Amino acid sequence: MRRLLSTRPSASMAVAFVALLAALSGTAVALPGKSTVDTGDIKTGNVKNSDLGRNAVTTGKVKNNTLTGSDINESKLGKVPSATSADTAANAANAANAANAANAANAANANRAASAGGVDGRTPFLVKLSAGESRTVATNGAVSIVVECLSSAGNDQVRILGATTQDGAALGGDSDTYTGATGDTLDSTTPADDRVMSSNTDIDGSTNVTSQIDQGWVMAPDGKTLGLDGETTPLGLNYAGAECVVSGVVNASG
Repeated sequence: MRRLLSTRPSASMAVAFVALLAALSGTAVALPGKSTVDTGDIKTGNVKNSDLGRNAVTTGKVKNNTLTGSDINESKLGKVPSATSADTAANAANAANAANAANAANAANANRAASAGGVDGRTPFLVKLSAGESRTVATNGAVSIVVECLSSAGNDQVRILGATTQDGAALGGDSDTYTGATGDTLDSTTPADDRVMSSNTDIDGSTNVTSQIDQGWVMAPDGKTLGLDGETTPLGLNYAGAECVVSGVVNASG
């Protein structure tokens, strides 16, 4: 039987063996266990997309307050609710302002058209009426001037009347005159046929345009007055596309 001899390796052999193991293993060092990798264990830039599992990185992985403007695509963001509210409020305010301005302008124009003194004391007018119609063209305090269109007894007639809402007024016209003296006043109950300032009458269907010179005024008891500028107040029958047409200017004072 052969006897095996046990020989202890020399120091130089041990060193060579360790060097061989180091060469074979490189610089890798085993980690101590699971869930122990930290930032110090990974070389910068060494983790690739292929090293990450599907859905391994989510929005929940981003630390609060770490993203900056350069990290965000602004086009993907919706409008902040408060900004939408601000836009709505601004648009509503602009719309309200525009509506208020328009209403104010319309009211001003209406007042100028309705008031005898609205345009430097002068109210120009053009009235076209059918038989049986009437229209107030100017008012100054208690007194007014009215245009009326009539057709009766085979005649057409257009006339301008004075009117008052306060008894005791005075009137000067082509057909009727009231001096304002006791018993000779224009009152709120005076019939239309008795307060004619200017008129034009012709056979039914006839065309006729005429005017009275410097005729027609009405004065309220407080002195407010309306006067027709007679030379520029033509009265037409069956003319300008209407049964009755009157164009003129009313002057206001007082």
